[in-house]
Amino acid sequence: MGNLLRSATKLQTTPAKSVGFTKIGRNGMFEISGFDTAGVVSLKRPTLAAALKKARELVEDGCWDVQVVDPGGQVYTSFEEQAA
Repeated sequence: MGNLLRSATKLQTTPAKSVGFTKIGRNGMFEISGFDTAGVVSLKRPTLAAALKKARELVEDGCWDVQVVDPGGQVYTSFEEQAA
């Protein structure tokens, strides 16, 4: 019985051989968000140029507080100056 307890304790204190992590957060897409009369607008585009184009379109259509967030977390709010 003593050996069984000792081996159970040993199993509980032995660290795992490998640990896997799942990446949570940004997925390489540019996120466009803002508000319209129906509520929140949230879109994604694969490139900065496409995201800025969509953001300008949203502003032209009457949306407000429109912003683009790149995969690194940088926020763009002035679309005319940053369009290239």
